[in-house]
Amino acid sequence: MPKIQTKNIELYYEIHGSGFPLILVCGFTNQIDLWKNFIPKLASKYQVIVFDNRGAGRSESSPPPYTIDQLADDTIDLMNELNIEKAHMVGFSMGTLILQSIAHRHAEKIVKGVLIAPFASLPSTALMQARSMSKLFGAGVDPALALETMLPWVYSSEFLSTPQIAEKIVKLILSSPYPQTPEGFSGQLEALASFDMSDRLDQIETPLLLLAGEDDLYTPLYEAEKLQKLLQNATLKAIPKVGHMLPIECQDLVIGEIDAFCQSK
Repeated sequence: MPKIQTKNIELYYEIHGSGFPLILVCGFTNQIDLWKNFIPKLASKYQVIVFDNRGAGRSESSPPPYTIDQLADDTIDLMNELNIEKAHMVGFSMGTLILQSIAHRHAEKIVKGVLIAPFASLPSTALMQARSMSKLFGAGVDPALALETMLPWVYSSEFLSTPQIAEKIVKLILSSPYPQTPEGFSGQLEALASFDMSDRLDQIETPLLLLAGEDDLYTPLYEAEKLQKLLQNATLKAIPKVGHMLPIECQDLVIGEIDAFCQSK
C-alpha cells in the first residue's frame, strides 16, 4: 500500500488515472473510501490523488493537538513529495477549511477549488454535537447507538427516509478495517474548533465553487452564503433536499459540477 513520509507525517495516498492533477481532500473523520465512487469517473480525465488526512484511515495519527494549517501543510508536503507543482483541489467539510488555508498561504499550488459543504468556521451547534459524540464513545456507549445520533445532523430527511439506510450507514462505518483512533478524532476536532480565517478570506483570489445542501443541519446553507460574501472569486450552488453529506447523497451531481468547473475557462 502506498505510503509516503513527508517531513512531518506518514500519509497514505493513492493515484488514479492521468491528466492534470486533481486532489480530493477528506473531511472530519473521513478516509479515502469517501471518494470511492468519484475516482473511476474522474480518473478518466484527471490524475486523481486521494489520501487520508493526518489522524484518519491509514495515515499516521500523531499526538494532538492538530491545526487546519498543519493539515494544509500535510497536503502541500504530499504534493511536493509527488512532484506535483499545482493542481485542482476538491475539499469536503473540514477539507474546505484545508483548501481555504492552502488558497491563502500557498495560492500558487491551487488552480481551482471546489468546496463541498463549506463554511468559514464550525458552528457552535456542530461543535457541540461532535464533542457529545466523543463523550458517548468515551463513556462506553454502544458505538452503533452513538453513530445513530449523528446521522440526522449530516443526512437529509429525504435520504434517511429510505428503508434500512441508517442501519447500512452505521454498519459500513463500524466495519471499516481502519477505525479512527481517539487521538486522531481529538486532533481533527480541535483543528476544526480553532479555525477561523474570516478576516483574511477577502485576500483569496483562487476561483472557488461552493456546493451546499439546502437541508444541511451541520453546517447550514447560511454558512456557505456567508463564506461566499467574504471570498473574492466564489460561486455558490445550493442543492435542494440534500444535507451535509453531498458526496453520498448526490454523487453524480457533485462529480458533474467538479468536472464542469475544472474544465471551464
